[in-house]
Amino acid sequence: MRIYCLALGLLFTFISFTGFSQRVGVNTNNPHPSAALEVQSTSGGLLIPRMTNDQMKLISNPAAGLLIYNLDFDAYYLFEKGTWTSLESQARFVGRKSINNGVFADFTIDRRRYIWEINGSIAGGNSIPIPDSILIPLCGDEDGCRFQLQMANWTGANEPAVTKSGVFYFNPVTRAFRGTETNNPEAPLAGVDGNNVTNHAAIFFNQVYFTDAACVNGVFSDTAGSGMHLLKWTTYGNSTICRLILED
Repeated sequence: MRIYCLALGLLFTFISFTGFSQRVGVNTNNPHPSAALEVQSTSGGLLIPRMTNDQMKLISNPAAGLLIYNLDFDAYYLFEKGTWTSLESQARFVGRKSINNGVFADFTIDRRRYIWEINGSIAGGNSIPIPDSILIPLCGDEDGCRFQLQMANWTGANEPAVTKSGVFYFNPVTRAFRGTETNNPEAPLAGVDGNNVTNHAAIFFNQVYFTDAACVNGVFSDTAGSGMHLLKWTTYGNSTICRLILED
């Protein structure tokens, strides 16, 4: 108890409150006006809570933006969009591009991989949307993004996934797109999202589609704002698992 009180006393010794502004400074009497908390030091850093993965999962109703250090994975974890996400998995790295033998210019590459899956809970002839908020940062630049279409369990016998892959390009201004398959690069599939004409960026065994139309019970709609979709068709049984994977 004595040690606890001493530590608490030392903490308040180094924290200065700036009147009624509700700003807190550690080792400074003048925290920045935009900061609720400013820490100044030339000999130490900020140590946030450290815990195991199980302890992290036991946090009740974590707030959006909550940050911890996960000891099991040696990584910072951020609670966002209703889930814990490793900041390491969100890291971006720099690519470099030279035009006509000119000076290299930097651009960022998103290391994240997104997977959408439709399993037996959704019947064939239905699709799920691929949000623009994910699609455009990944695929909306000049080098596009890599895609995979996967199909598994098509007879209900737990078959492992088979895969088709390629490169997908998407113009965020015109919403024109092109899917170029790795094994058939001279026959790309292309279209314009939202022009009332259904076009596909990639097709796998006439069962898994990367398409520009929403589909409900076999009825397609490519109206403005419908966006790109992963479609599960009816060629194989309802147990078929269909996946779309996108990565920069």
